[in-house]
Amino acid sequence: MPAGFNIYNDNDWLAAGNAVEVNTVTSVTQRPRYIIEYVGRVGPPPNDYSGKKPDTRQYGFRITAIGWGEGAAPNARYLLQSSYRMPL
Repeated sequence: MPAGFNIYNDNDWLAAGNAVEVNTVTSVTQRPRYIIEYVGRVGPPPNDYSGKKPDTRQYGFRITAIGWGEGAAPNARYLLQSSYRMPL
């Protein structure tokens, strides 16, 4: 996340370069946005500290997204956060 980014502050989400805008959603006043953060390797560290064996732990990511309300709920905010891990 950008330094000082507050996920509860609309201005931080809307500032240029802070989050990715979802361009495929076109029927809303304010398009949703998301951020993907790398959070490090997931799992216990390898037992082999000699460096001869590869680190087989998966890579962890945190995905945070926001959507803004429309119609009868224009002040609503929908915030979703999830984790994902994968081998690379």
